[in-house]
Amino acid sequence: MINMDQQDIIQEPSIQQPINTTSHPMVALQLILGAIIILFFGLVVGYYIGSRQISKQSLINNYSTKTVSPSIIPTKEVVSPTTVSAIVVPSNDTCVIEKNSILATVKTFEDFQEKKDPINVLNLFTPPQATQDISDYQNLSGKDDNIGPRLYNNVSTSYNTLSYKIIQEPRYITNNNCSVVVEEQRSNYGGPANPQYLPAATLDFNLILIKQNKVWMIDQYLSQDPKIKKGKYEGFLMEYSY
Repeated sequence: MINMDQQDIIQEPSIQQPINTTSHPMVALQLILGAIIILFFGLVVGYYIGSRQISKQSLINNYSTKTVSPSIIPTKEVVSPTTVSAIVVPSNDTCVIEKNSILATVKTFEDFQEKKDPINVLNLFTPPQATQDISDYQNLSGKDDNIGPRLYNNVSTSYNTLSYKIIQEPRYITNNNCSVVVEEQRSNYGGPANPQYLPAATLDFNLILIKQNKVWMIDQYLSQDPKIKKGKYEGFLMEYSY
């Protein structure tokens, strides 16, 4: 026998739950928004990386092509020889090459001075050319009156050379002349009022030498005192110019 209650249950049609279709559009919208956000983020990152690469390349190009203006490049100043000295010294400076021969002549001169040997002293000089120099030579040698040399034997030129030293070695001047500066210890005679030799004084003289016939000769014997009268033999005479 069939239970009616059971039959009723069996015969009742099954009721299915309705499908919720309202959630599907929301999911799709979220997916679309997510894709847009990812795409936007990718574009931003790509632009940033690209701009960095361009900036770096531009910096490299600028550095490699950058030039320095010649006006800011330090340069070494070149000094013209004319700004150093008005005298052009030849490359084969005879005064340096023949230094020993020149100084040998100076030593011979000073040795004869210490010995008060007027003839040999004057023989070391080149012949005088100027009128005044010829007159001075005649006076010093005594040839103007056919007497003995006056050098070292009269009041104005009677002195003793006690010693000397070189204070400037041979230096080129001009026309193949060489200059040697000496310092002398000279004791002058006091004259009739004081007939004795005075204490030595330090005097500087400039000997100008020139080579003639392969021999170094003295051309001028000059005082370094600007008040002394100029001439070939002024170092002997030591006359003040007024």
